[in-house]
Amino acid sequence: MTTATFIPPKEHVEYVYQEVRDLGRGSVAVQSAIDAFEKAYGPLKDALSRIDWTSPDTAWLIGPANVVIDGVKQTVMEPVRHNVMPGNLVTALERGFLPLALADYEKAIAATGRRRQPRERASQAESQNNTEKKE
Repeated sequence: MTTATFIPPKEHVEYVYQEVRDLGRGSVAVQSAIDAFEKAYGPLKDALSRIDWTSPDTAWLIGPANVVIDGVKQTVMEPVRHNVMPGNLVTALERGFLPLALADYEKAIAATGRRRQPRERASQAESQNNTEKKE
């Protein structure tokens, strides 16, 4: 992955962040995706300011990719270029993409000691919700 070729003005990052937040206010699913991201990786606004932008509407995100390892299909997280305008970014968050700079993602891996799989996070959240309901 290359370094950022476009450095957006702070106003642009603020615009994307506010639009994503507005979309979250209108949808429980979107708000859940935002909350899950912020719980795991910190404020979304900070993450958006650190990602590697390649143009005003595109940046490198960490996204799920299917690969075959030893004949077994697995999902791994890899850097991908993705449209980050608000509607597309919300969809990406819901599908398990992470608006993180590669260095931030590597720090998260080091902190947890292993790579986090998209489906694994969803099942962890689901089991946590079931535990809370039982109490």
